[in-house]
Amino acid sequence: MNKKYLLCSLVLASASVGVNACEFHSGVGLNQFHPFARQSFQTPIFERFSVKHAKQAQVNVGDTSTANFGYLVPKRYSAVSVKFVAPQGIKLISKPSILLERTRGIHSIKYVANKPGKSEILVQISGLLNAKPFTLEQKIEVTAS
Repeated sequence: MNKKYLLCSLVLASASVGVNACEFHSGVGLNQFHPFARQSFQTPIFERFSVKHAKQAQVNVGDTSTANFGYLVPKRYSAVSVKFVAPQGIKLISKPSILLERTRGIHSIKYVANKPGKSEILVQISGLLNAKPFTLEQKIEVTAS
């Protein structure tokens, strides 16, 4: 038999063989909706530690003001506490520190500005992250008039 004839026969034979695919493999390119593809591309969902509060506040001297402090504490954090430190021109009416016992919530701190001008309330957060200590410090700038 001729080599050319044999090669042509193999090419024609392979072209005539039908190939079936499941509904996810039909069409052009890879389908991201295939059940097994979804497993390999899923990223683990980690909640992030989150603290939200106003960065600035405009208040009147002598009036009681409130700053809302929202938080989200994922499970890998523990013994998280928050301490509010006010300068001499601001008097904290609320407790100066709290222990965050729930995973999420809103805490309100009340304070009074005793003199006009700019001051900063420090928000000091500390606790354990995967059994290792962590600290975080933020500020609320208070402008009193």
